[in-house]
Amino acid sequence: MRVIYNTTDITKEVVDYYSGTKSLTLLSTDALYIGDRVPFNFLYLKLSGTAQSAISTLEASYWDGSNWKDAVEVYDETSVSGKTLAQSGFVTITPDKNYGWQRESTNDGGETVTGLTAFNIYDHYWMKFTVDANCSAITVDWIGRKFSDDNDLGTEFPDLVRTSVKTAILSGKTNYEEQAIRAYDIIVNDLIANNYIHDGNQVLERDRVKLTSVSKIAEIIYGMLGDDYTDQRLAANKEYVKRLHNCLPKIDKNNNALIDVQENKTSSGSLYR
Repeated sequence: MRVIYNTTDITKEVVDYYSGTKSLTLLSTDALYIGDRVPFNFLYLKLSGTAQSAISTLEASYWDGSNWKDAVEVYDETSVSGKTLAQSGFVTITPDKNYGWQRESTNDGGETVTGLTAFNIYDHYWMKFTVDANCSAITVDWIGRKFSDDNDLGTEFPDLVRTSVKTAILSGKTNYEEQAIRAYDIIVNDLIANNYIHDGNQVLERDRVKLTSVSKIAEIIYGMLGDDYTDQRLAANKEYVKRLHNCLPKIDKNNNALIDVQENKTSSGSLYR
């Protein structure tokens, strides 16, 4: 993943979960560009420090190969009382199904992406985020992806989200965010290893993978709790394996970052193409 703030590459500061932060004051004339080698329709923004205090709406567009096209919906869970980027949360994007989303180099071999020609970044899908009014300063700790959060975990494993369990793992521990991020990496790697992901246009929809993530996080937590929880860990792993198969990614054949009706079909153990 690459993250560009106007004409500054801030990837190093915000993509590594364990190190680096970036202070930003996002104005209505600014742009935050997110690029990846695979299509994506959601992000998680981890923010810290003083909450953003200005009334403002987050807007998104995506590069269709020639122009920036507005997303038809931005579901912004960072927004509080009309103030975007006021808390950590998921941002889910729905592109316009009438326009494709093309992977393109920012400035190479005749390929260009408007706003990013100062960089030479090969073959990424690009989203551009802007705000409709000036925001106050924010601190970005991390921009990335995870499929679930502690609320999702608590609906199935309420005992695991108790404070006493968290602090039994680590003194002062308040959440399982690190485990959720680890679960994301494991799930994607397992899908690749099982040949479920083998196309650049495959889209992993968060809602579809959420329960798989919950099972993997539970398995990780039970493993951290020690041998007394071996049975629970094995049960969580068994459920994870079953759910992994059921969350097969879909092929976005028409490059619009959406899973349309005809694309929403899978065969047992493989993908229709």
